[in-house]
Amino acid sequence: MNYLDKRDGNGLLLGYSAFELANRISIYCFEKTKKTKVYNILKQVFENDYLEIYFKKLYYEHAIPLAHKMVINDWKIKNKSNSRLHKINIKLFPVEKYLHDFLILNKINFENKIDISVIKRKLYEFARIIKFYLKKKKYKILKKKKILENSNESIGVSFSEGIHPDKRSDLFWLKNSSIEPNDVILYFDFHASLDKFEKKEDLLKKIKKFNVKTLRLWEWEDNSKVSFLEELSTKLRKLSISTKDERSLNKISLKLINKIKFWYLFFKKLNIKILLDHYETGTENIAKQLALHKLDGCSIGKLRSHIGENSYDFLGFYPNDIFFVPSKDSARRLVHHSFNKFQNVIINGFPFNLSTKNNEIEVNKIKKFFDENNKKFIVLLLDS
Repeated sequence: MNYLDKRDGNGLLLGYSAFELANRISIYCFEKTKKTKVYNILKQVFENDYLEIYFKKLYYEHAIPLAHKMVINDWKIKNKSNSRLHKINIKLFPVEKYLHDFLILNKINFENKIDISVIKRKLYEFARIIKFYLKKKKYKILKKKKILENSNESIGVSFSEGIHPDKRSDLFWLKNSSIEPNDVILYFDFHASLDKFEKKEDLLKKIKKFNVKTLRLWEWEDNSKVSFLEELSTKLRKLSISTKDERSLNKISLKLINKIKFWYLFFKKLNIKILLDHYETGTENIAKQLALHKLDGCSIGKLRSHIGENSYDFLGFYPNDIFFVPSKDSARRLVHHSFNKFQNVIINGFPFNLSTKNNEIEVNKIKKFFDENNKKFIVLLLDS
């Protein structure tokens, strides 16, 4: 499936229509969600703004692959294309009834049945869960379980951009900050993170020079009970539910509570009061925020990509208390053209140090190459 040069009636690339459609689906599904008994129980315990982001993002990310097919099908019909229409199967949507009603209302054809694509997806998800638990079990056999605790209030940093001093770095702010390195916990969410930018051995040597604490999430475990979450789970399980859509919603909510429990214990036991986390897609970032708020913690984020106007594709990317942006224009776009919740947006310019010794050496090499080869002009290709 591809768009090639397909455009809407206004000449805009057709892909943007899918983002707008997925956003409409997300809003419709959330309007249904917030009227349910399940949601009203959740919002008695958790911050309502972040619950809204959680469910809207959940629906949006599941709607996107279907929305792409829908807008291409609509384009083909309007342009009398002879090519086959894409099949729209809603079986894997989190709450099928909500999407079913939206598509009926908007006269969009669809299927709701188990087919080979649904079976493949279910098998993939099952295999991924089994692989995760086998890795965890293997680790438990080979090494002792780690239930780490920390007495000092700490800054938690999720490893996502690396720590190279000449590039983007998760620890660029530490030098000359007057913060004790021992009060910083750099943690790895995934095994693949260790080899993301360089060899694991080289990375660990660099980290050692920073004198910060490190932790791999798959090595950390705590099965302590959290009373308010136990009570909430019990309340949801005992809830009298008669409709399939609310049963689906109840299942989603119990999974969310389990996610929040993990992060609540993680932040509490390690005494993390400030969190720097740059993972944007998925709903884990919002579960972290919900857990951190219950502990009166604070999250910090920064803009990493250009936000287009009315692009909708940044829904729930940045559920932070304090968010840094490079310019007034990016602040305007972020506030008015993305669905996120901020307490404070701070304009701080470009955050990284470009004028390092190694960067200057590299720039001079490039200049020398152009001078020696008598280049008449340069074409510079930029990301957003």
